[in-house]
Amino acid sequence: MRLETTQSSSRGYSAIEREQRLRRRIDAFPYGTRPAVEKVAKLSPALEDLAESFPAMLFALASGFGTTEERKQTLEAIDRGMPLKEAARRLGLPFWMRRLPPVAFFAPIVAPPDDPELGRRLVGLAPSTRGVATCWLERVLVAHHTGHPELALWTAQQFRAGTPAAQSLTFLGVLAWAWFSLERKHPAATFLTTPWSPGIGAKRAIEVARLWQEKLALSVCLGNGIRDIWLREGAVDGFQFVALRTAHDFIAEAEAMDNCLDRYANRLVGRTARVFSIRRDGQSVANIEIVPHEHEPGHPTIGQLRGAHNRRAPLAIWQAAYIWLGSQPRRLADKQLELKLSKPTQIRRQLALRKPFLDALPAYVQSAFMMQYTGKPKPAQRVAADDDSAR
Repeated sequence: MRLETTQSSSRGYSAIEREQRLRRRIDAFPYGTRPAVEKVAKLSPALEDLAESFPAMLFALASGFGTTEERKQTLEAIDRGMPLKEAARRLGLPFWMRRLPPVAFFAPIVAPPDDPELGRRLVGLAPSTRGVATCWLERVLVAHHTGHPELALWTAQQFRAGTPAAQSLTFLGVLAWAWFSLERKHPAATFLTTPWSPGIGAKRAIEVARLWQEKLALSVCLGNGIRDIWLREGAVDGFQFVALRTAHDFIAEAEAMDNCLDRYANRLVGRTARVFSIRRDGQSVANIEIVPHEHEPGHPTIGQLRGAHNRRAPLAIWQAAYIWLGSQPRRLADKQLELKLSKPTQIRRQLALRKPFLDALPAYVQSAFMMQYTGKPKPAQRVAADDDSAR
């Protein structure tokens, strides 16, 4: 197969006009893609014309989309003057992408939707602003790669600004929250309190995803649960003192009491604090945090005691709490009570929870996530196993 060069076959144009036209066409693409796009465009007039007739195909050929054989078959189809639809079929590029502007193409084209109706709706949502369009398309393609077309459409509708970037922890956190909402069989999904729905907006989604990730952080902190609760559980004057041991204990208590116990990870790691639910007739009425005394080292004391909605607890509960605390066997806090969490263990647990979602992402996005999260481009090796139980 021989492809004529643009310089020898563009009729009706002077050399200067041909160069100006080529420059105008190439400059329509994002800056970083221009050298590769120009190299392909210069192979023939027909390929150069793709810059206006089918920018996605020119970019795909320039960026290595498809297999070597598929690209070869596509070039032959273009060289023979076959319809662009046939060329797109050979390359495996959905024909609806023909309508996307050159400014949209910067990141690799991965798993583009092949549903014409979905493609039609996506085209209607595509921004035309340089920079914004590239971010928008990358987010849409990354969302579609996870195996849920509805997430691609939702992303296209709700995330139409230039930020957050598709590879950012912010966007991937939102996408993970949405993905686990649809893949409820995984452990990370058990920490969802507000699942994804198509009508939720970007701002709300970012906030809900952040709260979900704080619940994951609590799970990472506690592992299989707190083994040593320091004080004995018990009952005083009809009030039951029940230790919170697992992440799900804290989350359930936060829902029952409308407080921030589901975001308590940072207050537990490296400390000897313990939290108990105070209940009456099986219903939570207050929460008490036991900490070492500030002036009497190691002695347990009340750090916090709050009722529902973080309101002041009634006097009767305070009295019961002091009686319960005073009845405890003498035991001073020591290093053995600290909730320890090494960085390798933290990373291992975080990645274990997110692994099903990470496996659904394009390889280059996985690598970007790992670089941001661990400083390494590839998944971290499993550290020596522990029993995943907190102290």
